Amino acid sequence: MSRGHCTFGITQNEESVLQEIKSVLGFGRVYFDHSANCFRYRVSTAAEVLKLALLFNGNLATKNKIEQLEK
Repeated sequence: MSRGHCTFGITQNEESVLQEIKSVLGFGRVYFDHSANCFRYRVSTAAEVLKLALLFNGNLATKNKIEQLEK
C-alpha cells in the first residue's frame, strides 16, 4: 500500500521488458529509480489495480506454485 491505496510494481534492470508489459496492458508507468539504480513498472490508480487483479485472478496458479503451497 502506498499513501492509503494499493499499488502494483515490477522492478527490472532492463527497461525494454517493462515497456513491453506496459505496451501489452495499455496502462501503467515505466520509470528509472535512481535510488535503486533500476527500472520500475508501476500501476497505482484503483481502476488499473482492479484491472490487474481481474487479469491475474486464477491465471498465476502454475503446477510448481500449487506444489509449493501444498508443502
